[in-house]
Amino acid sequence: MQPRTRKEIIKRIAAVTARSKFFQGEPNPFGPEVMANIFSERTVTAVFDLIRSGLIEHGEVKLPGFGTFKIEQAKARKHYDIRSEQWTTLPAREVVKFVPSGQLTDELAKRRSRNAPLT
Repeated sequence: MQPRTRKEIIKRIAAVTARSKFFQGEPNPFGPEVMANIFSERTVTAVFDLIRSGLIEHGEVKLPGFGTFKIEQAKARKHYDIRSEQWTTLPAREVVKFVPSGQLTDELAKRRSRNAPLT
């Protein structure tokens, strides 16, 4: 299972966290799985909130070893509306871009080279 949504990421982190000694040793009425799920949901929410607020306040968030999220200005562009059969101009707007770190790029290149088909 590859996590693609927020819920899947939380579920994956909770599965790993529930096995940790921290949640196994603590007596609580819910059990380690429930506590791990609550902890994981709060952690993922906090990380996403920090990325969001960093982008809003500073326009850029760097995650070492992973990459950089930054806000850039997209140019105004022409768009053809097939319903009205007319060209319109979409205004310039801010968009979030992601630039992977060199470390992540290298790891992906290694993965690609291992999965390359034999010729």
